[in-house]
Amino acid sequence: MSTRTAATSPPAVWTVPFALVCLTSLATFTNYMMLNPVLPLQITRLGETAAFVGVTIAAFSGASVLARPFMGSAVDRRGSGLILAIGAGLLTLASLVYVVPSLIGLLIARMAHGIGWAAVNTAGTTLAAEVAPPLRRGEAMGWLSLSKALAAAIAPAFGLLLLGALGYEMTFAAAAGIGAIALVIATVLTRRNGPVVRRGGSMASLDASSIIPAAILALVYAGNPLVQSFIVLLVVDRGIEGVPVYYLISGIVLILVQPLARISDRVGRGPNMAIGLAGVATGLVLVFAAGDLPLLVLGGAIWSAGVGLVEPASTALALDMAPPDRRGAAMATYTAAFQVGNAGGALTWGFVIATAGFEAALAGAAGCAVVALVILKLGWGRVRAAAPARAA
Repeated sequence: MSTRTAATSPPAVWTVPFALVCLTSLATFTNYMMLNPVLPLQITRLGETAAFVGVTIAAFSGASVLARPFMGSAVDRRGSGLILAIGAGLLTLASLVYVVPSLIGLLIARMAHGIGWAAVNTAGTTLAAEVAPPLRRGEAMGWLSLSKALAAAIAPAFGLLLLGALGYEMTFAAAAGIGAIALVIATVLTRRNGPVVRRGGSMASLDASSIIPAAILALVYAGNPLVQSFIVLLVVDRGIEGVPVYYLISGIVLILVQPLARISDRVGRGPNMAIGLAGVATGLVLVFAAGDLPLLVLGGAIWSAGVGLVEPASTALALDMAPPDRRGAAMATYTAAFQVGNAGGALTWGFVIATAGFEAALAGAAGCAVVALVILKLGWGRVRAAAPARAA
């Protein structure tokens, strides 16, 4: 009886290595997100305008996207733990350089931060896949996404509180300290897993195996600037008050929905993603129609729930589809989709809002979610075929 129970019991997700990966993710995302509202204030403090703020954002994003093929190849050749540690080290170093009152130094540090961000995203997701059981990969990606959602909910306010209480230098030092915590944990993970050296392969590499989940993620996050940034302009345009409630409820929903990612391990990645994409489109339509706060909050909550279902399932799908020796390259391809979608959405919807209004932009973003559903439908056979085999 005990032998049969042991044979049929599901493998554990929460092992020590997986917990350490999640802690590293929490630390790196906190480092990144606590500085997002602080750096623009530092730039204006040094005498520059919003235009230079945009330059630093572009420098970060550009460096991060361009570095991903190299990080993907490095993960496959040198191991995810080592690249995770290098990335955490770059986050720590960049945070310290921000203390120096120099715009050129800040710009260079922002590029280094972007390269480190590419490293921790590519290596962290790959390492999570390596230490999590394949049959519970969806659940594992849900918990990993939860660490990111917690940082997104808490870190920006934390950064501003530190700035108000302790000033710029101590805020940047605190960010560096959090990065150093990630570095220590990543070093422990590297020693636990042992060194990895694989010969051959190019210095820069992407992988087409993850193109379906990457395309879906990019289309989903194309709407992110609308519901996270442009929304403050929308509420002014429509005379809606109480937008902090919108952000609060959306953040809570995003956190609460992450444990539901385990459903994709039982019913498949496709159904989970289809339901999530329908939620993304529905949420955008409700925001489109919102003339008061309750409908706006409902739209934001449904959008957040949809994203919370799509992202862990699409991450698990990208890992399902990737050859084991090419996971780093596949994750470089997949994780770049967030920044491509977010940046492309920001540029596109900003122009659309200026020329055709908020309604046209929201309709376009909802259309992107519908296109993602079509891509999922067209690739349904590949999605089902990639599912990890279950023991009889």
